[in-house]
Amino acid sequence: MQSAELKIDEAGFSVVEVAVALTLMAIAVIGAMSLLGASTTEFYRSQSRSKVEMVANGLLDELAIRHANGDSIASMSIDDWSSYLTSNDISTVNATIDISDKTGLSDYSITSTSLTDNYLIVVGGIGIPEAGDIFLIEDNAVNCRVASYEVTGLGKQVGFGDSCDISGLSPVGKNLLFADYKATINLTARGVGTVSKTRQFFSSWKSN
Repeated sequence: MQSAELKIDEAGFSVVEVAVALTLMAIAVIGAMSLLGASTTEFYRSQSRSKVEMVANGLLDELAIRHANGDSIASMSIDDWSSYLTSNDISTVNATIDISDKTGLSDYSITSTSLTDNYLIVVGGIGIPEAGDIFLIEDNAVNCRVASYEVTGLGKQVGFGDSCDISGLSPVGKNLLFADYKATINLTARGVGTVSKTRQFFSSWKSN
């Protein structure tokens, strides 16, 4: 007669095997939850940053409108925007605005160019262009940024980056037109860090 007793290896999984399986399942669940939590955190951080960037761009848009209307913007401070910032959950304590008056940067006249070395030789002007300043060449819709400025044996030399393509222009004898104001806004929010936005304004145009 066959014994009714079963050996251990015939009885299915042992207690140790079940415990190991449950442990592995728990580790997998915890890992999945951690990934989900990290993904959710990153999603909300991205949303918060987008909101802060929207607020900063909103301030710059308002400055552009006021400047276009002939209002003075050079003396404006971050406190002038306290209601707007508060309504978007940003404290003026965590915000700064710097508006540089560039109106003293008189127009320069271009006397020669070097497309090989990316610079213009100019005369006139009472101000000193700074790296990052945006300029236009008179009668042309090409926006360029100052890469460098120095006085050499050739004269006042304004360097520009590779992104400024003036190869099809005839700039000699034309003016170099600079922006009137340069505004930089820094907004800091928890979980986002600091968002910095800069825009330059000219009497008839603006550039990001």
